[in-house]
Amino acid sequence: MMFTHRQKKQIIIGSIYLIIFIGTIVGGYFVFKPKLTCFDGVQNQGELGIDCGGPCSPCAPKVAAPVIEDQQLVQEGNGIYEFVAKIKNQSQVYGNSKIDYQINLYNDSNQIIKTINQNTFILSGEEKYIVKPAIRIDRSNIISRTEMKITHLGKWEKMDQAVYPDLMVKNKKIEILAQSNKYAEVSGTIINRADVGFQKVMVNIILFGEENKVVRANQTEIRTLTAGQERFFSVFWNKPFISQKFHLIVEPVTNPFDQDNIIVEGSK
Repeated sequence: MMFTHRQKKQIIIGSIYLIIFIGTIVGGYFVFKPKLTCFDGVQNQGELGIDCGGPCSPCAPKVAAPVIEDQQLVQEGNGIYEFVAKIKNQSQVYGNSKIDYQINLYNDSNQIIKTINQNTFILSGEEKYIVKPAIRIDRSNIISRTEMKITHLGKWEKMDQAVYPDLMVKNKKIEILAQSNKYAEVSGTIINRADVGFQKVMVNIILFGEENKVVRANQTEIRTLTAGQERFFSVFWNKPFISQKFHLIVEPVTNPFDQDNIIVEGSK
């Protein structure tokens, strides 16, 4: 089909007007289009659950800090002390792999004469003891009070039930030997009922006397406790006790957050 010069001119002019019209419509859309914001009320950027201008990273769980329920210091003699505290995790779901804490010992002038900075862990719903035996203080100092405080909390994590410790104590007993180099001995057996083993298990031993006062405290360590294994332990003190009425606590603890601490059957 052949177009006349007049028709060609009309087509060109019409095309120019059409392009201008389409450009005006498209340009107006982008000029007046509402900007995507965190508050537009529309899930338009891949949000999960709420409109936040983009996908949200998982929020850290809000878990209250562990509660320090009790702390006591007992003197063994010759400037040697034993410290015991009890802490409680208020969450039944989350545990914490690294809790930094500080212990301050004050003299009778309310001055700090010794500071201990260490860390621990806590399992979900756990109440556990912190035991620090053999703290040495200059014998010229008189300890008037102790102060334990949590200085930093690590990440709260849901507990992996597959590696949750299941440690039991059997045949625990205390014997007063009254020997020249061994006054009393505590012994027993730790049983690992978990499906995995542990490279290191700490055993806290605490003797409580009247009015729940700590009489003595100690620790021992068990290495390489495999699944289903039993292991004997014993600790002793060579200084006489003030109290002769005891309530014995034996608490085995191990860290399931530390992958190097876990022994899986068949692994090398």
